[in-house]
Amino acid sequence: MALIDKNLTPSLKLINSFLKMKKVKIKGIQFIENRDVYISKLTNSYILKFETQNSDHLAVESVLYNNLETYSLSHRKRSYIIPSEMSRITSFGDPLLTDSNFQVEINLNSIYSSKLDLDKKYFFRYIVPLDKKENFEDFENYYIKINGIQKGNLIKIDSENNKVHFYQFQHNNRYYLVTESLYKCSFNEIENLAHSTLLTLGFFSGKFHLNETYIVASNRDNFNSPVGLYYKSLRESISGQYSIFTTNAYSVLVPISKKMKAKNAENRMMNIIEQKWKFRIQMIKEDVFNNMVNLFYQNESFARAALLLLSNSKLGLELQSGAFCIAFETICNSINKKYNLVAPKMIETLQWNTIKKDLLAIFNNSKLSKEAKQFGINKINNLNQSTNKDKLTLPFKEIGYELNLNEIKVINDRNLFLHGNLNVKDGENEIDKLFYTSIMLHRLCCTLILKMCSFEGHIINNIALYSSNINTETNEWGFKEI
Repeated sequence: MALIDKNLTPSLKLINSFLKMKKVKIKGIQFIENRDVYISKLTNSYILKFETQNSDHLAVESVLYNNLETYSLSHRKRSYIIPSEMSRITSFGDPLLTDSNFQVEINLNSIYSSKLDLDKKYFFRYIVPLDKKENFEDFENYYIKINGIQKGNLIKIDSENNKVHFYQFQHNNRYYLVTESLYKCSFNEIENLAHSTLLTLGFFSGKFHLNETYIVASNRDNFNSPVGLYYKSLRESISGQYSIFTTNAYSVLVPISKKMKAKNAENRMMNIIEQKWKFRIQMIKEDVFNNMVNLFYQNESFARAALLLLSNSKLGLELQSGAFCIAFETICNSINKKYNLVAPKMIETLQWNTIKKDLLAIFNNSKLSKEAKQFGINKINNLNQSTNKDKLTLPFKEIGYELNLNEIKVINDRNLFLHGNLNVKDGENEIDKLFYTSIMLHRLCCTLILKMCSFEGHIINNIALYSSNINTETNEWGFKEI
């Protein structure tokens, strides 16, 4: 099969010309116009610096605590728009301390080429710079050529019958992730697609790459003549503490063997890996990755839950379990809603109707006020509900996963956390119990999401991996088949 070839040169030239800007002109803000303005790059934003006259101090001070309205920036033959609410003054000198001009600094969170029509549809490349190379080896992927040279990996995504390419490339000793639409879409659509795709990668890799993005727009799918560029500052990247998948069996099983007391445990484990686990763990199939992107893209609640799994894992243990409970309940409720699942009532319907009739008669025949009667009647009508346990175990039956007793126990404990309590009993070590509960809830959440995406295979069993840290003996392996 022929390699997929990506011509990134025009896109990179557009980004490089943006990065090389030093001295610019501003229009649209009176106290900046006709000034020498310098632009420079911060970690994940840009900053404008200029000097203005003391007579402009009041004008500067009047917008000091507000985001600025829309204005434009020009550099040589190119012009850019800084959209409303996307920049603000972050520093300015005190004119009382000097007889000369004073310096002002403005932080920019977004800026885009004036040629771009944000209401128009384009082919987009959503490019995110990385701190280091991402591992695509855990996924079914395609080798690609970057500017004619084989040096990249690509995952194909089909979102609502629209094709998307997700790939990684290296340029000037830095790596980048690209979400590229092979069809014309809106700016909002590429943002949501990229968010879902990067979140899917983060679910598996443990890091949701954000910080900043350069979005290249083109009228043609070859991107040979891009229309323009949109730079956007994002929130900081989110790293999780617990991994859920890897094809590298050594990275999980060898650390476990090092903590075993058995003689030659590490050497014996190496032999088991070579003979068994090395071939048992398969890459994430293209369909599974694709299904997860679509799950997050089409269902905001699942995307929020996945984000919680990453961000919550680094909270203190007394908060972590409770936060995972929220993610777990979000996923369960979303599955129940998606498939119209209804847990059985606590009392069988015919029996309840008989009991309810007698209970209602007590209130109807009482001498209570009208409001009090209605309050009691409403309570009785809503008394026979499904238990939380039934509501939260129903999704597992739907996906065909059989819960064990330890998993059911953790599910029952989640009500304690949601009411501000801990599930630690007398004689139990608080840190060990909370750590165990967090790991178990994380596994249950990940299992639901993975099975929703038709995953079949082995996940990392953190209960076994961290067993020595939680003082729990287990006969489970470092990988669990779901």
